[in-house]
Amino acid sequence: MLLAFLLVSVNYLFAQKQGPDVIDSLKIRLKGAIQDTGKVRLMGKLAFQYYRFDTDSGIYYARQAISLAEKLKWGTGLAFSWNYLGTNYAVKGNFVKALECFNTSLSNYTAIADQQGIAFLSNNLGNFYRIQKNYSKAKEFIERAILINEGLRNKAELAKDYNNLGCVFQDMKEFGKSDSCYRKGLIIAEQVNNQDMMAQLLINVAENKLAIKDFCGALESGIKAVKISEKL
Repeated sequence: MLLAFLLVSVNYLFAQKQGPDVIDSLKIRLKGAIQDTGKVRLMGKLAFQYYRFDTDSGIYYARQAISLAEKLKWGTGLAFSWNYLGTNYAVKGNFVKALECFNTSLSNYTAIADQQGIAFLSNNLGNFYRIQKNYSKAKEFIERAILINEGLRNKAELAKDYNNLGCVFQDMKEFGKSDSCYRKGLIIAEQVNNQDMMAQLLINVAENKLAIKDFCGALESGIKAVKISEKL
């Protein structure tokens, strides 16, 4: 469950391919990198790559990125590096430390007035609190992300926000509200032609329908998700 939410949530700044080949490539580039913002980004990318299977390495590279960003006094680098440190701690199971890191990341994005970064971390914190079953906090942060992304007219992020808010309501067994959120997210995902997000939202709609024993509705949404996934 936790890994699933992180896969959706950590793609701000570094949406890219994952795997050992990418890590090897990043390490080669890191060897010749000078002490600038580019090196911070490389270490941040490594921290992102490692969180799935080697959190100790992910924590190491995130801390290295934070250290260099501090020397460079680069607020953006500090903000995303603290987020990736939190991501690795979350997967590792150290939720107290993860929350500290996410809040520090949010503070850094706030300090540099990066509205997209604030929205992203708000969404991330919402998902984090959902995993902790603190649904009031989860709603508070995700709704904040929605408000910011509506102002920024960032439809790609809005689709994800509505998906995640729908998951919160589904966990709370408020299936009417969760279905409404999924439908809003689906409309937006279709507008920006985000096929991955469309498939995910349709899967969640299907699960929601199963929960209320609407088996025909679940089957319809599930088949649509399969067809999109097959094309992808």
